[in-house]
Amino acid sequence: MAHYAKSKCGRSLPKDMSSREDEDLKCPLCKDIFTDPCFVCPNHHTLCRKCHKRHLETHLFGHARCPVCRQMLCTPTEHAAMARLVKEFHSKPPPDATCQVREGETQCPNSVSKNCGHCDQYFCEFHYCKHRLEFQTECENLLESVEKDAKECDKVSATLQPWKAQIASFIEFIDVKKRALRSC
Repeated sequence: MAHYAKSKCGRSLPKDMSSREDEDLKCPLCKDIFTDPCFVCPNHHTLCRKCHKRHLETHLFGHARCPVCRQMLCTPTEHAAMARLVKEFHSKPPPDATCQVREGETQCPNSVSKNCGHCDQYFCEFHYCKHRLEFQTECENLLESVEKDAKECDKVSATLQPWKAQIASFIEFIDVKKRALRSC
């Protein structure tokens, strides 16, 4: 059974990650998988954006250097390719992980086969199908509710249309009277 822990960046990750992660996905400062990875030096080394900020704050006179190559740090720029790799990494279930669904006091003993991109939980095939169906039903109910509200809004708008015309004619009447009074 897999044991999960919170990383410094707040993600739920298996405690024994060394067997499944690529060292290239780790920030050299926090030693966790990158969150919001960005280039930080002329040699394009990468840090988490928060780690970059924290590293700058610890160097009072702005002489912060890249922890990898010792070049001066520069303004961080997004590292989109690394962000995609990290996202792909997080979508893969850890080895020997079990489904995260609890039914009462019992956790599902089945092996993980899917990661939900919506809630970022790991599921066995059975619970993943059930979860996706529940999510799909929620979405359909939400869409029905929005469509119902849109129809109601159209009805109210149609009901108010004659009043809008009446109010517009009153405003026009008042403007005519106002001009007439000014000319007197």
